[in-house]
Amino acid sequence: MRPNILFIIADQLTPFMVGAYGNPAVKTPNLDRLAATGVRFDAAYSPSPLCAPARVAMMSGRHASRIGAFDNSSLFPADQPTFAHYLTNAGYECVASGKMHFIGPDQLHGFNRRLTTNIYPADFSWTRSRAWEDKPVSFPDRLGPAYVAGHRDNEHGMGMRRWNWHLEYDERTHAQALEFLRRRRLDDWYHATPISPADDRDSERPFFLTVSYHHPHQPFQVPKRYWDMYEDVEIPLPEIPDGMEERRSKLDDWLHYSHGLNKRNVADPENLKLMHRCYYGLVSYIDTLVGELMGELEDQGLAESTLIVFTSDHGEMLGARGMIQKRCFYEQSARVPLIFRFPDGRGAASVAREPVSLIDLLPTFAALADYPANALYTHDGLSLLPLIDGKASPERTVFSEQHADGVYAPCFMARRGRYKYIYIHDHAAQLFDLESDPEEWTNIAGQADVADVEAKLREDVLQTFDPDRIDREARASAERRLIIDPAMKINETSWDYEPREDVRRIYSRQRDPAPEAMARAPFLQGR
Repeated sequence: MRPNILFIIADQLTPFMVGAYGNPAVKTPNLDRLAATGVRFDAAYSPSPLCAPARVAMMSGRHASRIGAFDNSSLFPADQPTFAHYLTNAGYECVASGKMHFIGPDQLHGFNRRLTTNIYPADFSWTRSRAWEDKPVSFPDRLGPAYVAGHRDNEHGMGMRRWNWHLEYDERTHAQALEFLRRRRLDDWYHATPISPADDRDSERPFFLTVSYHHPHQPFQVPKRYWDMYEDVEIPLPEIPDGMEERRSKLDDWLHYSHGLNKRNVADPENLKLMHRCYYGLVSYIDTLVGELMGELEDQGLAESTLIVFTSDHGEMLGARGMIQKRCFYEQSARVPLIFRFPDGRGAASVAREPVSLIDLLPTFAALADYPANALYTHDGLSLLPLIDGKASPERTVFSEQHADGVYAPCFMARRGRYKYIYIHDHAAQLFDLESDPEEWTNIAGQADVADVEAKLREDVLQTFDPDRIDREARASAERRLIIDPAMKINETSWDYEPREDVRRIYSRQRDPAPEAMARAPFLQGR
C-alpha cells in the first residue's frame, strides 16, 4: 500500500544543532524521537547552500545550474517537472503549506493547491546588479542590509521578541497544515455525494503534504518561551583558531564582504552567545511544531499510513570560522538533516552514513508512489530506498553549487567518501579529509599523497558542470531580469500567490454526513 507522505522542511537548519545529530545542549525531543524510530541520513547535502536554488533543485531532482537556478531571484521554469508533478500523475493529492520560494508566474509547480501565500517576493525584485564582476561592488541599498540584519543585536536584529511577521507566517503555515490533516480525516468520514468532481479525491487518493517553515532562518528573533528555555543552559560555541584569515578561500573572502563581516565581528564572544541562544530557541520552536504535526497524525488515525520526511534546504554557519549564514560549502552550511520515518517501521533506528543529496528525494518519492519509469522520467539523483533498506550502495560523488548572490565565480562542492573538494573557478581549490579533520581546518589540496583524490574530484566536477557556460548564463539571466523587474513594477504585475479556499467543502452547509459516516464517527451522533 502506498503511504501518505508528510514532507516537513525547516529553513537554514544545520544538523549540528539537533539532538539526534549529536548536539548535547539543544532541546529537540520530537526530532530525536523521529530519528529514533526512523532512518537518519548522516551525510545529506543541499544541492545549493541558498534558499531558492536549493528548493528548485530539490523539487526537480536536477542540479540547480542545469535549469537556470542561480540565485534567490532566478526563474523556476514552468516546463520543469517536479516531484509534485510525478506524484500527481501517480494519483496523489499534492498540497503545500508555507515557504516555497517559487519565482515566476507558476506558483504551483505540480501542487494541486497551496494553503498559504509567499513570505518572500515571487518576482525578480531580489536580482542583484553586477553580481558577477571580478571584484565585489556596492550592492543596491534595498539588498545590502538584509545580509547582516539577522546577525546584529539592535532593534531589528536578533534577540528575544514577543512576535514578528516571520513567526506569524510559521504559525499560519502550521495552522493550515493541521487543518488539512483534520479536514482530510473528516472527508474520510463524510461519504455523502461529492459536490464537485474533485471532491471525491480525498477519500480515494493518498496525500503528499509539504509543510515548509521559515525558521530557524534569521532574523533570529525568538519568542520568550523558547528564549527562557536556554536561560541556564551551557551552549557550546564554535572555536575560532588564530590565523583564520590565512585559512580563508577566495569564496570565504567574497562572503565576508557580502555578509557584511567587514563591518561586524560575529566572533565576539557575547555576540556568539546571543546568536546561539536565539538559534537554539528557534530550533526548539520548530521541534515543537514537528511534534504537533506528529501528534495530529496520531489523533486523526493517519500515523499508521503516513511516511514522515524531515529536512532543511541548507544550513547556517553560526559564527563558525568567523562566518554567518550560508552560500559556502563548509559542513555547517552545506549539510542538512534528513530523516525518514515509515509507518510500518521500515529501517527504524538506523543510520545511513553514505553521502546523499536532496536531489535524491524526487526519485525516492517517485519510487514510493510506484511511478512508472519511462523516457520522460529524468533526474540527476538516486533513490534512497536501497540505503533505507540497508543495502550496500556504490560509492558516488555528491555535488553542491553556488554561483551568484554574493559569490563572484562558479563554485562547486564534490563529496565522495571521506573527502570533500571545493572548486572555485579560476581560484585555488580546497580539499578536506572529513574523517581526520571534521572541522575542516586543514586544506590538503595540492599535497602529493592525495593528488589522485583531488584529480578525481576535480574531474567529477568538470565532467558534470561547465563553469564558463554557467558563468555566461548566470550573467545573462541577471541582465534580463534587471530589465523585466522595473517593468513589472510599473505595470503592477504580481506573481504573489493568493490562496483560495472552497468553503463548500467545509462544515455541512451543502451536505450532511451519510449514515455509515455517523456510525464511524460517534462524536457526530446526536449533533
